[in-house]
Amino acid sequence: GGVTLGKLPFIKTRVSAGLRWLQVRPPPELEEAYGPFSKRYSIGAGETKEIKPKLKRFSAPIELKSGKVRAVVSLDGERRGTTPFRGKIQTGLHTIELTMSDYQPYKRLIWVTRAGWREEVDFKKRTTLALSCRPFAGELSIDGILIGASPQLVDVMPGQHEVSCRSRGAEISAPVDISQGSQLSRELTITPDMLGAAYQKRRWWRQGGGVTAITGGLMVLVGVLQLNMQLPDHVSSRENARQQWLVAADPVMRQRLATSWAESDADAQNTHTLGWSLIGSGALLAGGGAAAWWFNQE
Repeated sequence: GGVTLGKLPFIKTRVSAGLRWLQVRPPPELEEAYGPFSKRYSIGAGETKEIKPKLKRFSAPIELKSGKVRAVVSLDGERRGTTPFRGKIQTGLHTIELTMSDYQPYKRLIWVTRAGWREEVDFKKRTTLALSCRPFAGELSIDGILIGASPQLVDVMPGQHEVSCRSRGAEISAPVDISQGSQLSRELTITPDMLGAAYQKRRWWRQGGGVTAITGGLMVLVGVLQLNMQLPDHVSSRENARQQWLVAADPVMRQRLATSWAESDADAQNTHTLGWSLIGSGALLAGGGAAAWWFNQE
């Protein structure tokens, strides 16, 4: 509605009812790849609306060459043709792969802006990085971007990079410096100390998740008991007070019955609210605890 709120996420942000206009802009470092999200929403009084904005991606040109030889071009795992290749691609992060016989596939991650991507690959003068992880085959990343399970052979830009491996909850990172046209191999080793610390962390999460799940289950049980045992008693008391108030003739008695009716009604409303609150909160706790317990198994 023209009012700047700040950065996402927003939870339970209050706005006035009516037709509202929402715009979400990307951070400055992403503006060359993503455009703003804009949409109008009609919000009624007391209504809660969940919105998951999706930033706009642009169409950009892509051009790939491989000298005098032809290579098969794949974009994000989908075959798109052969070199020389010209086409359109959405801005953002993509994987390009060029394959030809007698050579290792040329594969790398690219960040495409509105200016597009142009590259000529020389299969004889490539800058490659061979990564592996031991003693367990973990997930490998370069500069914070996941490239897949160990081992991996990828083409990279010359210069400094940060490589990492994550396995069984433990992670190790190391800098690498690779020059133009060189082939560098790097093995990342996760030590027993790292594995031990990760095991203790997972164990803590398992125990905490189990306690949280049990607590949530007990809350659900208490909420069900409130609704099925205490609530009927309060509703019955309220109905009895109402029936007696309808037939009572004495003004003093009618006042007492009206007070009893109001108190029984308040008890019924409070028990109803408390019961469903316990069930809802308990279900969330139980689900979150069970997820923490499950995802931290050995």
